[in-house]
Amino acid sequence: MTADRALFAAMLREEWRLHVRLFGGWRFAAFPIVVAALTASAVAALAWAGVEVAVAIAGLHALVFAFGLQTGSMGLVAQDALERMLGEISLLVSTWHHLPLSRSRMVAAFLIRDLVYYSGLIFLPLAVAFVPAGLLYDDALLAAAPKLVVSLPATFALGLATTTALIALVQRGVSGKVLVIGLLAGVGAAIWSGLPVAEVSPYGLYADPSLLALGGTVVGIAITATVGFTGLGRSDPRPARTREAALGALADRIGDDRGLVARSLLELSRSAGGLGTIAFSATVLLAVAGGVVALVSRIGGVDPQAGLTFGPLLGLSAFTSYNWLTTAADAPSYRRFPLSIGDVVAAKRRALALVGLPVGIVALSVALVWLGTTPIDALLGGLLFAGIHVYIGGLTAYLAGLQPNEFLFDTVLFAAFGLAVLVPLAPLLIVGLVVPSPSAGLLAGVAVTAVVLGAVGTVLGRRAGPRWEAQYRSGAVS
Repeated sequence: MTADRALFAAMLREEWRLHVRLFGGWRFAAFPIVVAALTASAVAALAWAGVEVAVAIAGLHALVFAFGLQTGSMGLVAQDALERMLGEISLLVSTWHHLPLSRSRMVAAFLIRDLVYYSGLIFLPLAVAFVPAGLLYDDALLAAAPKLVVSLPATFALGLATTTALIALVQRGVSGKVLVIGLLAGVGAAIWSGLPVAEVSPYGLYADPSLLALGGTVVGIAITATVGFTGLGRSDPRPARTREAALGALADRIGDDRGLVARSLLELSRSAGGLGTIAFSATVLLAVAGGVVALVSRIGGVDPQAGLTFGPLLGLSAFTSYNWLTTAADAPSYRRFPLSIGDVVAAKRRALALVGLPVGIVALSVALVWLGTTPIDALLGGLLFAGIHVYIGGLTAYLAGLQPNEFLFDTVLFAAFGLAVLVPLAPLLIVGLVVPSPSAGLLAGVAVTAVVLGAVGTVLGRRAGPRWEAQYRSGAVS
C-alpha cells in the first residue's frame, strides 16, 4: 500500500476511533439512522403540506452544497489550518512533513476522507429517507432516491472543492482576489441571465441525468479541486508578526469587565480565517436562500416572501458562527483561572451576538433590497432572523457547550438538535416559500413564534453555563 493510501485509511480509522471514544460505538453507529429518520419526517411533512417535490429536492441540493462550502472552509481556511485543526489527529494531517508525501496529496487525502465519511454518514441516509415518503405520498419521491445517491455526494464534493479553490486563489494576493471576484460575478451573471447552469451541475444528475450533466459535474469538480490542491499544496513560510496588546482596550470598549468576551473576539480575529469567517457563513446561507427562492419561483410558480424566507434561513448562521467562536476555546486552559465554564459559555454567547447579529442583518438587508419587499415582510424577516439566531445559539450552547463540532455527532444530541430546529423552522419556511399571500392572522402567528423562539433561546443559553460546569466538575467531560 502506498504512503498516501495508507494515510487515507488511517484518517478514516482515526475519525471512527475518535468519535467512538467520545460517544460510544452504538451511539455513533446509529447516527445515519437518525439522519434518515429526521429527513424522512421532514420530507413527509413537506409532502403533506403540498410542497412540490422538485422544490423540496432543489432546496436539499442547495443545503448540501452549502454544507460542502462550510466543510471546506472549516478545514482549509488558511495555509496552516491542516496542522492546527482536529486536535488529536493533528499528527495525521501534518504527516506530509515526515513522510514522502506532497502537501497537495495531503490536502487531497483530507478532502476525499471527508467526502467518503460524510457520504456514508449523511448523504446515503438522506437519499434513503425519500423512500418512506414516496411510498406514502408521491411516487416521484420514491423515484428520486436512487438518483440522490449520486447527486448529493457530487454536490457536496463540488462545494468542498469550490471552497478549497477560492481559498487557494485568495491566498495568492491581489491578483487571486480579483480573479475570485471575477469568477463569482461571472457565475452570478450566468444564473441571473437564465443560462442552464443547473443542467451542467450535480443537480442535473438528479433533475435530468445526461452525459452533459455528468460531464459538467466531473469537469467542474476536477477544475476546482485541482486549483485547490495545487494552491494549498504550497507551503510558503509566512513572516512572523507582532501585535499590539488589544485585549484591555477592546474589553473597555464593549464593557467587558472580565475580558472573556474580548478574548473570544480576538481569538476569532487572529484565527486562520479571522472575522471574515462569520461573513463567509452568512454569505453561504444568503446564496443558498437566493438559489432556493429562484428555484421555487421557477418550479412552483410562486413568488416567495423574501423576509419570511431569508430571515429563518439566515438565522441558522448562529450555529456556524458559534462554532467558529468556540474553535479556539480550550476548557482546561480556562479552568486554570478563577473562572467557571459557565462564565466562558456566557462570553461566547455574548460574542456571538456582537458579531453574528450585525452580519446577519446586513445579509438580510442585501436580500430584501435585491428582491424587493414590503415593510411588514421586512419587519417580520428581521424579527425571524433575530429570534431564530438567538434560539439556535442558545440551543447549541446548551446541547454542545464549547465543542459543538464534536458533540453534535453524538447521535442522541444530534437527534435532539435536529428535532428542536426542524419543528419550528419547517412551518415557518412553508409559510415563506409556499403561501403566496399570508393572512394577517398567519403573519401575527409568525411574529409570536419568532418572539417565543428568542425567549426560549435566551433561557437555554443562560442554563447552558451551569449545565456544562456541572459536566466538567463531575468528570463526564474533560
